[in-house]
Parts: sequence; C-alpha cells; structure tokens
Amino acid sequence: MKVLITGANGFVGSNLVRELLKKNYKVYCLVRKTSSVKLLSGLNISYLYGSIDDKSSLENAFSSLKSDFPEYIIHCAGVLKGRTREDFFSINAEGAKNIVEACLLYKEKIKRFVYISSLAASGPATKINPRKETDTPNAISFYGQSKLAGEGELKKASSQIPITILRPTAVYGPGDKGIYTYFKLINSGIMPHAGNMEMEISVIFVEDLVKAILFAMEKKEAAGEIYFVSDETVYKLKEILSEIKKTLDKKTFPLVVPDFLLFFVAIISEFISGLFGKATFLNRQKFLEIQQKGWVCSTDKLKQLGFKPEYDLKRGVEETVKWYRENGWL
Repeated sequence: MKVLITGANGFVGSNLVRELLKKNYKVYCLVRKTSSVKLLSGLNISYLYGSIDDKSSLENAFSSLKSDFPEYIIHCAGVLKGRTREDFFSINAEGAKNIVEACLLYKEKIKRFVYISSLAASGPATKINPRKETDTPNAISFYGQSKLAGEGELKKASSQIPITILRPTAVYGPGDKGIYTYFKLINSGIMPHAGNMEMEISVIFVEDLVKAILFAMEKKEAAGEIYFVSDETVYKLKEILSEIKKTLDKKTFPLVVPDFLLFFVAIISEFISGLFGKATFLNRQKFLEIQQKGWVCSTDKLKQLGFKPEYDLKRGVEETVKWYRENGWL
C-alpha cells in the first residue's frame, strides 16, 4: 500500500513516516526543493517536489506518479507561526484547497484523505465543558481560523474523496521545537511563570498521535468524520512544567513574567519580525491563546471507535527528555 504525506520533513510528519515504514507502506514525501530533510535522512522513501501554495507544482509532482498514485493521503503540512493573517491562510487554508483539488484528478484511486487540523480550529474550553466534535467552532486566533478554513476546503470535496479530519491537542515528543523551550529553560535552572499557569490543557505524545492518524486512516468507519485526539487527561500548565522539572531533576528559581510585560514583549517581537520579514512565535495572537482558561477536548468519539493512547504525561516527558539528551539538545 502507498501513502503520500505532505509536511513529511516536519516534527509530526517525520515520526509518521517512520511508523508507516515499520508497517511496510510505500511512502511518498511531498517537500519543497529548498526544504531541509534532515529528519528523514537514511529512510527508504520517495520524494515528490512541490509546494502546497502552488497548485501547478502539486499537479506536476503528482503527474509523475500516474497510474501508481497512492491510496492514502495524509496532509500534515501547515504553518504554526506567521506575521499576518495572510501568512496563515495562504498555507493552512489555500494550501489545503490546493492539495485536495490536485488529488481530485486521482479520486478513483484514493481510499482515504486524512487532514491534520488542530484543537485551535474549534476553540478554547475547560475540563468542565470540553470541546466536542458537535460543538460550533469558535477559533480565536489566525492560526485556528486558518485551520478551520482548511477543514472547510476538505469538506467541499468529501462527496468525491473519503476524508477524515483529526484535531490534535498540543503535541510534544522527540524532535519537537515548540515546547522544547520549556525543557531548555528548566534544564538551565529557570522555571518560567508566564501566561495563565492555571490554564487547563489537553496534550498528546507524538507517537500516540501518529498511531491515531494511522488508526483513522485504516478504519472504514472514520470516513467523513472529525475526531479530537489527546491522551485523555487534562493537566494544568503548572503541572506539565512540574513534570518536566521532575524528569530533568533540576533545581530551579521562578522567572515571573507579568501579563503586561508579556504583552509588551509580544508587541516588540511582532514589530521586529515585521522589520525583518520573519515570522515570530510570540505575538499578540499567541498572547491571546495563552491567556485562555483552557484548551481541553473530549476524546469520547475516538475512544468509541476503538483508539486508546499509550503514553501518559510522565512517560511522554521521560521519552522526550531522553531524546533531547541523546541528540545534544539538553
């Protein structure tokens, strides 16, 4: 069986490639010619060169496969940070439109198209009233709104291609550069106190997310459905940082960043990113997200389908720290 993955050279995508190879799938990776493929080094895969914001490049890349077009498409590519609303929508929304329209030329061959969206597409929620798939979305950031728009583009093609949408919560694990900042600070003896430390969060270890993707891809009943994905436990941000500290076995002193100062830093960071034309992770959009009471979802629907995550926070953090140390990140 053959699988085509967009964003295969990224954090989630590269872990997904490795799991697919273990299951003896033939893997095609769609990447830009200028993309770093360091995370895919040494793997038995085939590359296709194209960009999801350029529909003609996708059509040219796919035409090289002709009658050997993959039965499964997993769309992982997207942007997590940007300077403007257009930065997010051009990739997360228009990119999703381009990839699915390019795939429609081969719709007879496609058994499943899996789109990796985000809890951010649905919006914030707390443990007492977690987000459910039947809830009306309330995306509050450009990122969340663009992922929701991407879902909309996929739904337009759902009568022609079997589509499954997954909305993972915050993803962490070996190779992640997002939450890595927390590990690095705590490892250096600093316990950050910024944003809402009482914020309730659902998370998912990357290996569990990968298995959930393959589970949904192979499950006939998942066609046409949306599923949230998490480790089924709700944590407070301070509890996650405490678990990281415990695993690293470090003494720390608190670095308290008041909200007004964090907002000021976000504005300055946004201004500098505009001057140099580079996206920044900390901006007013991110500040808005980290001020919420919670980012929590229900996984009852995926659980009823038969999926069960294997990693709790303790085990996931231990595996992540081990990888960071073995690879010289800590």
